[in-house]
Amino acid sequence: MEINLEVFESFNKALVNNPTIESIIESSNDVYYKLISPKFTSIFLFNTETFEPILKDCYPNEEKENCLTIFEKSIEQGFIGEIMNSNDLIINDFDSNNTILLAPLISSKGALGFALIEFDKEKVNMNSESKFLLKNFTGYLASSINSLILENESKLFKNKIDQLVAVQTRELMEKKKEISEKVEQLKSSLLMTLPHEVRTPLNQILGLTDYLKQSLDDVDKEETLEILEDVHLSAVRLRRLFENYLYLSALTINSYNIEELDKLQESVIYSAESLIYETATNLSYRFDKHDKIELRLEDSPLQISEEHFNKLIYELVDNAFKFGKEDTIVSITSEIINDKY
Repeated sequence: MEINLEVFESFNKALVNNPTIESIIESSNDVYYKLISPKFTSIFLFNTETFEPILKDCYPNEEKENCLTIFEKSIEQGFIGEIMNSNDLIINDFDSNNTILLAPLISSKGALGFALIEFDKEKVNMNSESKFLLKNFTGYLASSINSLILENESKLFKNKIDQLVAVQTRELMEKKKEISEKVEQLKSSLLMTLPHEVRTPLNQILGLTDYLKQSLDDVDKEETLEILEDVHLSAVRLRRLFENYLYLSALTINSYNIEELDKLQESVIYSAESLIYETATNLSYRFDKHDKIELRLEDSPLQISEEHFNKLIYELVDNAFKFGKEDTIVSITSEIINDKY
């Protein structure tokens, strides 16, 4: 059978000119008509979730009822399952004059559906060459449909990605704005608080050094050493104040930094007891109150950085010694309650 390549012209145009699944299925009817002049052609595609065959196109449309009747009988006789399993054409006499042809639509993605065609066997010479051409064209149709499905899925996925990026970008911008506002609030709060906190040790340093300048000839060595010790303690207090200021600033800023928070989540100390004991004991000696401290500690690993845990213990114990009465016993107890330290 000699076949003019113009038979496929309409189908190829449909593939080139803004193709859709509907347009190439519609143009496939033209190919089938030119190949075997059928009574009708139809394409069924499987529902991706239920695998139920859905009629996508029947040509001419007035044969639709007849097409569905033949489709139901083909299911009853097991023809649909047979072509899917064999991946080959089935040609079966439907009545004395007309014959049906079932061709599977198989692609790299699997079974997509099938073509159901009715033709007059008296008018069509269905030789091996015709079968070969019909089978290969149906495979080409399946491949084309599969490509469009993948392209549509790709576009849908890209749209979802674009939407996700847009949402995340908006959230990041909002987060950035929130961080900026929090940092500004921190600056304002610290700038309002810092002058008051700084004034006391600074006035102490200025007052004592001014006294020394004016009374240098009148104070003895012992009094001078006492004054210098007070100046030194005030300077240490001032330095610690600024260190805590920087520490608080860093904590506040890092609390809005996702990368820094991730690092903190990975931080672990393996013995809370040893760190508490070391820090508390050193402070007790610094305040000369090593006999005024009691430790009842339970050990455990903790999900916290060693730096932050030491800072926590240092500030608590330092305040206890600093503001407790002279004979007050500083008691430090740790325990695990409901998986919390």
